[in-house]
Amino acid sequence: MNYEVIKIEILNAMRFTPMQWRNQMRWFFEIWAMKISNEHFVLLEELSRNEPIWRWYQSQFSKAEENFYKQNRLYINSLGVEAANELFDVFSLLAYEIEEIYPVTLINNLKNGQTVPK
Repeated sequence: MNYEVIKIEILNAMRFTPMQWRNQMRWFFEIWAMKISNEHFVLLEELSRNEPIWRWYQSQFSKAEENFYKQNRLYINSLGVEAANELFDVFSLLAYEIEEIYPVTLINNLKNGQTVPK
């Protein structure tokens, strides 16, 4: 199943609009950015506005969505909207796993002042 179909099924099951889901992804990103900026001594503002890091995070988030769907496909298809909150809680656990990884090269570029202008 392709990624777009997976995403549509996830959004339907959790009762999110695409905009709400995008905002939710950004919320997870900001939490991740706060943690990483403190651990690696970079400005949160530099980290959260850095386009390559945002694209890296989106890629990781897409992988979390795909893993969530693979692991919970039967649950999503059988319960769907009746269990939207529970499904979101399960997804959140996978999204928080992204907090344990980071793009070393991109972080080091920020530390060395090699930022990407907006």
